[in-house]
Amino acid sequence: MRKVLLFGAIMLMSVAGKSQFTQSDLIYYVGEGPDTAVIVVDFLDETADSSYAWGYLFDAADAVTGGDALTAIVADEEKLDIVIEGGFLNEIHYNAHSGVGGDPNYWGIWSRTEETEWESNDGLTEVLTNGDWWGCSYTDFDPAITPGEPIPAYESAKYDDSMIQYWVGEGADSAVLVVDFVVGPSGEAMSYAWGYRFDGTTDGETMLNDIAAADVNLTIDAGPYLNDILFNGLAGLAGDPNYWGTWSGTNLTDWTMNIGISTTINPGDWFGCSYDTWPARRPFNPISALDSADVTLSDVEFLFGSGENKAVLVIDFNEWLPGESYTFGYLFDTETITAEDVMIGLEEAGVFGLEFNLDGGFLNDIIYGASGEEGLAGDPNYWSTWSAENVGGWIVNTGITEELSDGDWFGCSYSSWAPATPPSLPEIGFAVWGIDEEATSQLTLYPNPATTQFMVELTENAVVEIVDVQGKLVLNQSYQAGLNTIDISGLEKGVYIVTAMVNNRIAQQKLIIE
Repeated sequence: MRKVLLFGAIMLMSVAGKSQFTQSDLIYYVGEGPDTAVIVVDFLDETADSSYAWGYLFDAADAVTGGDALTAIVADEEKLDIVIEGGFLNEIHYNAHSGVGGDPNYWGIWSRTEETEWESNDGLTEVLTNGDWWGCSYTDFDPAITPGEPIPAYESAKYDDSMIQYWVGEGADSAVLVVDFVVGPSGEAMSYAWGYRFDGTTDGETMLNDIAAADVNLTIDAGPYLNDILFNGLAGLAGDPNYWGTWSGTNLTDWTMNIGISTTINPGDWFGCSYDTWPARRPFNPISALDSADVTLSDVEFLFGSGENKAVLVIDFNEWLPGESYTFGYLFDTETITAEDVMIGLEEAGVFGLEFNLDGGFLNDIIYGASGEEGLAGDPNYWSTWSAENVGGWIVNTGITEELSDGDWFGCSYSSWAPATPPSLPEIGFAVWGIDEEATSQLTLYPNPATTQFMVELTENAVVEIVDVQGKLVLNQSYQAGLNTIDISGLEKGVYIVTAMVNNRIAQQKLIIE
């Protein structure tokens, strides 16, 4: 078994390989405007992560001050808090770091550029210009100590445990695992998160091995060292060429390097792994791993095509976030079929209201008529395409010419490519049967979105049906011509399809319940 370097040696490599922080290293920006300033806060508390840097965007023509910048960052980042009294910066608190004026030190405020050294300034009222660095350091002024080399701050709102979609284990306590491969082969998402339940305390090794045992798409070699992790086409092998760094935290913003997989994990902790050249980066913004058992081939409806072989098309209009993701089953009788042929077949079937623009051999646009959703190339995102053998095993593929075999999944995710993200957990795609566009224009619903009720105006007596996004009928009732009030207080929030017969033609409208 390959073994990683000892922690002490790793830390020496980290210190030796550290390069000077520049504006290009910033990750978390706040504000708007053509000009940029770097805002640094250093607690000088002798911890490895005492100093952080944020980017601030502004317009120098507006005479923006350093105090304005710091206040804007505090408003955007819930983990950061300040107290200003009498025009002076008195307190700053950030995760476990705190600096309170007079207890025992005070906050000094400084300015510099990338070409100059820190100098004392006018404090909170210092006016910023493009390229300025504005910093705070918690010092006893005997002598005054300026801010040290920062690390780039992360944004806590990018991921929290409420976003986890795959939980492993049992117990009253919980922790979060983040695995960051750092560099993906095709610009895809590289960092993934799982939730872990337990009682009392546990350790990194137990957590890693339990999650790997549960997730068919995850392989981990851990014990007594963290050697290899493989997940959906991403691989981090010890020494080939990098090693895994391990981290502890309670959210995305407070990662610190730990002693390895023997680290104790307490309730609410985050345990992170990052595969990188040294110094390894702190685990970055993850997306949620998916449980392959949550939606399986047997859950998908195969209504179209012909043959004994099955392929599943997943279309996600909402990047990796839950919702707006749908499955469509397709039957075929050849050994393989291209994703392009599946799309053409589903469009020709007509019942889903699906339209695909495949000009030039690329997936450009998708319109899903039944849900009223669309993803158009460059407006604002682009489609990424993925292959899988289950709903949690997505790997970036070569596009719509990808050959699908029996049981394969092909995914389309409308993504900002920052990075490209695989489809989220899908719902079963629902059909649109016999819609008449002219009749639909005569079916009026309001208010829409609605909360507990909505009004529907009918030109004649009609049966009104409401179905949810999984095709389940939730209302079927006759109404008289004229204005009718329909009670929806018992329905969950989400997207529904309202259907009625208007002048002997079927009309449909999308209803959103908030």
